[in-house]
Amino acid sequence: MAPPAPKDEPLPAVAAKPSAAGRAIPILLKLSALLTAAVTAGYLVVHMGTTDIWVPLGVIAIGLALSLIQWRLSEPF
Repeated sequence: MAPPAPKDEPLPAVAAKPSAAGRAIPILLKLSALLTAAVTAGYLVVHMGTTDIWVPLGVIAIGLALSLIQWRLSEPF
């Protein structure tokens, strides 16, 4: 009986070196996420006297959501 034929193994993937623009976009997205979080916190500090509770809750929800989306998009898959 003949030995089984060797299987073709796939070559390991070689990671491409990111270009300068590829390195700058994640940094800009992280800075934008931090800026969004800072503006959200600043708005809440300035408008603490708002009688309606839904305005600060909406600002927190939207500000944090945008900030988290930007932060997540800055990370590699």
